[in-house]
Amino acid sequence: MNLCSCQSSDLADKVAYLSAMTLKQALIEHAEATWVLAGGHSFQPVYQVLAYDYAQFLDWSKVWFLIGDERYVLANDPESNWLAVQQHLISKLKLKPDRLLAPRYFDNLDQMALDYEKRLNSLAKVGDSPRFDLVYLGIGEDGHSLSLFPGSAGLKASSPLVITVKDSPKPPSQRISLSLAAFKQVNQAVVVATGDNKAAALKRLIDQDQSIPISRIVNFIESNNGQVSLVTDNLLSASITKQADY
Repeated sequence: MNLCSCQSSDLADKVAYLSAMTLKQALIEHAEATWVLAGGHSFQPVYQVLAYDYAQFLDWSKVWFLIGDERYVLANDPESNWLAVQQHLISKLKLKPDRLLAPRYFDNLDQMALDYEKRLNSLAKVGDSPRFDLVYLGIGEDGHSLSLFPGSAGLKASSPLVITVKDSPKPPSQRISLSLAAFKQVNQAVVVATGDNKAAALKRLIDQDQSIPISRIVNFIESNNGQVSLVTDNLLSASITKQADY
């Protein structure tokens, strides 16, 4: 795992640059790219930089846009992860809908997950797994990422690509999420962590503590020859150092 610590004011620029270069290289190699986005607040400044500074850098019409997890809410609900991405990135790039794989809402959560998995399976594959050129991962205070919380059945390599979450410890309780198995063919994952409240979980990730979901995901990606970059701000890095001193 590549570790990058920077000033808070520089973090969005660094992640945006890495993202744009990764996607552009994928377009050179495959003539298209697949990007798994995240809906957390940590990524919103990154989306804004990409939308304004990199709008002409690559052909965005050849990029597939996915989301790593979604709450079981309507598309226009403020809780929707996709809505956040739509507002901060997609609407600014004026993308056509044929490349936007937003989860579709169904009256049944299981049907929503099955439909999303079917659509993921229509993407370009390496072997029997979808190829993800760029993946965004956040990290929660408990070490969760996406909607894969500690103890989740989705942390098994044998899981379906998309799982349902019906008892999330964070509201709303019902969600769908990519599982560990979905990340078998990842080129570049970017983990972004900011805020002192993430210090304990981040230290466990750096220490490769496999009891927390983000560590399991990172280990799975790297064991399948994917690259992972962890980008954090200097204040959070300092908090981890202080913890190690005690």
